[in-house]
Amino acid sequence: MKNSIICCAKCDSEMKLVLLPQYEYEDGFILCNVSAYKCFGCGKTFFTEEQAKAMEARTLIRNA
Repeated sequence: MKNSIICCAKCDSEMKLVLLPQYEYEDGFILCNVSAYKCFGCGKTFFTEEQAKAMEARTLIRNA
């Protein structure tokens, strides 16, 4: 989200945009270099709608 702060729903700390080296999108389906928001207070990971759609698109391309 541009110019807006995303706060963690669990601990209310500010979340930071990170690049996850690996993320298990579905059981046994690993994606590399996934954009996400991470809370460094409690460790929770959050995906915006755009990030979730990008992950889904990557799985569709790979399964085609």
